[in-house]
Amino acid sequence: MRIRSIKIENIRGIKSKVLSMDLHPNHPAIFVAPNGYGKTSIAVAFKSIKRDRIEVDNDNLHQNDENSAPLVEITDDSGNVYRANSTSNAISDVFSINVINSQVKPKASARSFRGFSAATPSLAVEPIVLYNTIPSRVDFSYSHTEMKSRLGASAGKLLLNLKPKLNDPSFVKSISEVKTELARLLQVRNNVIIETFLNEINAIQGTKQSIANYSVDLTRIFGIQAVNILLTEFD
Repeated sequence: MRIRSIKIENIRGIKSKVLSMDLHPNHPAIFVAPNGYGKTSIAVAFKSIKRDRIEVDNDNLHQNDENSAPLVEITDDSGNVYRANSTSNAISDVFSINVINSQVKPKASARSFRGFSAATPSLAVEPIVLYNTIPSRVDFSYSHTEMKSRLGASAGKLLLNLKPKLNDPSFVKSISEVKTELARLLQVRNNVIIETFLNEINAIQGTKQSIANYSVDLTRIFGIQAVNILLTEFD
């Protein structure tokens, strides 16, 4: 599907404008124009398209007229028209819309000298505040001794102590990214396989090294997709 034209009405500096073009899918299109020719108005128009309608702030309505009706209309190469206005949105059913808002803003500092004023223009990025306060420290209630006890006598001997790793932010971040896989291990079918595996390990007597060297059938464990993903992430 190609876009043949885009119509915009009552948004910022555009009262009504039809942009005739030939936009190909997955090909970049670059709009080049001097200041004041409507590039920002086009961006605001598409940024204002929500899931089921257009929502335009009063400041972005044409001439700040609250009674004006904003509209974005796309026509494809087959003549199909997709429209978004203040009550409906058919554009998002067909097209994905992403508008990247640049944080660079123009600024000017003025100086007066003997009755004359001179301004110095510049571009600046406003400070971005991610947190108003530093988050409080969180301690993990992890006990290696308790985990060993829960696994069983022999399986517990093979358990690595994760306590030092939990002080590593990169490791904690990696754990947070596999929450879905960890949750899947608790599913009934997977849990039964894991419990059976642990029972087989706990039936083995000996030292940590002898238990680790013991031949155990791992077919069913490796049949759990979440286990394979975790092994890949934490080799």
